[in-house]
Amino acid sequence: TDVVHEVESGDPLLAIAFTYDVDLELLVAANNLRDPNLLLIGQELLVSGPTLEQVAFQLAGGIGAGSATAGEAQAADAGLR
Repeated sequence: TDVVHEVESGDPLLAIAFTYDVDLELLVAANNLRDPNLLLIGQELLVSGPTLEQVAFQLAGGIGAGSATAGEAQAADAGLR
């Protein structure tokens, strides 16, 4: 299950990332933060779990939404051989 952190007064994003041992860029991407310096008290941030892992996979260049499926990618790769 996904784990969320509720932002409290004075919570900088870097400290939240450090607390949960999460890459700052991943935290920004997974939570669709336009301005990582602007957090609202009570805002819930995804900090761990399957959804965060999926975003990490996509950031690493994995198959993402709108991309070919893993099976399609395998078939295309086999066709190149």
